[in-house]
Amino acid sequence: MTDSSPTQGILAFESSCDETAIALVESSGRVVFQHLSSQIEIHRRYGGVVPEVASRAHFSVLDELLTKSLLELESWKGQVVGVAATKGPGLIGPLIVGSACAEGLALARGVSFTGVHHLRGHLASVLLDESLEGLTLRERAEKLFPAWVVLASGGHTQVMAVEKDLSCRILAETADDAAGECFDKSAKLMGLPYPGGPEIERLAARVIGDEDLDRARSFSLELPRPRSEEGFSFSGLKTAIRLKLEKHPERRSDPAFAWAVQDAICESLVGGMKRAHKKHAASFGSRTWLFCGGVAANRALRARLETWATREKVALRVPPLKYCTDNAAMIAAAAWVQAPELALSSCEARIPI
Repeated sequence: MTDSSPTQGILAFESSCDETAIALVESSGRVVFQHLSSQIEIHRRYGGVVPEVASRAHFSVLDELLTKSLLELESWKGQVVGVAATKGPGLIGPLIVGSACAEGLALARGVSFTGVHHLRGHLASVLLDESLEGLTLRERAEKLFPAWVVLASGGHTQVMAVEKDLSCRILAETADDAAGECFDKSAKLMGLPYPGGPEIERLAARVIGDEDLDRARSFSLELPRPRSEEGFSFSGLKTAIRLKLEKHPERRSDPAFAWAVQDAICESLVGGMKRAHKKHAASFGSRTWLFCGGVAANRALRARLETWATREKVALRVPPLKYCTDNAAMIAAAAWVQAPELALSSCEARIPI
């Protein structure tokens, strides 16, 4: 006897910063579609995201993305059982544009609306790994969690203990700048275009062979000491990079220096993660580590974490590259598995995770 119940899906919106996205994700974890519009070219001329410009850009493309999404919904043989949207943290104008549209659509269709914390979306991005195919999103969450999570993005750097309903406890966080911010601002000091993280990675990838590597290692940068034993700090590293470039401006476009910058940021991030693990291992015994957020797209950092995980005999999972940066599929995944009490209302949009 076959199951005749219709396939269920959640339609999700993401607009917390400079990507506008709408995705439909089934309870099975299949991403039926995702329409995404990036504002990178718009903000590149300013060297970073301008909130008012971002708000207007979201507003200008949302109608087109929604029209495409509704047309695809007509041919999808399933049932939309809910609408979700990022409610915070993020830029308040862009958040209002996306979430207001999503809440209106939920009301019009007579389905529930779920407000998702942006960082919980990143936590849920690991659930979209195709290697977990055959399990529903909730079953995937039960398989992977509880787990240690390193979340590193342009605005956040944290180590968390996360449960299967995406409730979490922060074990360590940055005392100043985030890892992604350090990448972007270091790139700006080097004269590289926005967004800086991928530009540093591309330039550093040109370091090939032992001779190039030895030269890159000679540009060692002093790593800052975090204020707390298990935390992170990146502000001092930015200062060290600025001072080096003031003394040696010719290094701004040098692949070896880009490699040294990337290596220092990675070392600071991995070092903080190790300290957090050492301090909290007795109280949180999971052997699974998840690495998510925009910085998880950095291949050099992924490789370093994989080496550490192999040595420590722990399981390491990272999201597919296409779901590392901001997207709506991860918001839908979070809406499927998070505990109902974690849903955010408008007035709670700025609360910490």
